[in-house]
Amino acid sequence: MLLGLNSLDALDSPSALELIGKDQDAWIKHFLELCDEKLTQELEDDLATEMHKISLLRRLFEFVDGEEDEAQHELDPTLSASDNFEMYGSLLGINGSRVFGILDVREMLSAFSRSEIAGDKEWDIAHLTSLTERMRRCLRIACPGATVRGVPAHLSNNLPYATVDDTLALM
Repeated sequence: MLLGLNSLDALDSPSALELIGKDQDAWIKHFLELCDEKLTQELEDDLATEMHKISLLRRLFEFVDGEEDEAQHELDPTLSASDNFEMYGSLLGINGSRVFGILDVREMLSAFSRSEIAGDKEWDIAHLTSLTERMRRCLRIACPGATVRGVPAHLSNNLPYATVDDTLALM
């Protein structure tokens, strides 16, 4: 849900309200339907893209405490963090245009706290910020260290990951 909220322009839009209203069972149902769809559909012409999507889904599964499987972590290094974020949106049925993680954290906390997923648990800014940073790293949806080194996120997140990794290694 946080992936989707991060991609939307307004957290009071119908799309945001739909995300906020989904409970755990609705998300599980969505993922089961997605898996069924992937098992029965013809592969795209670009097998590398399909394998990339599988690796993204695997990372998402592991992020929510699924069993790790390093063999399914192969991502196409010619794709960017923005490409990954867009693919997650597509897989989750969310069409947004923002760069991951640039929303006001207080606004995000307010929206997330109203969600079915948040439940009765008390959330604070520090926890949400920590969760967002973990998502950046684990899901490969924002470039590591790019904003720390002064490169704007909208630029670095559109570079192929191989280029970003090579550049960071030289710094």
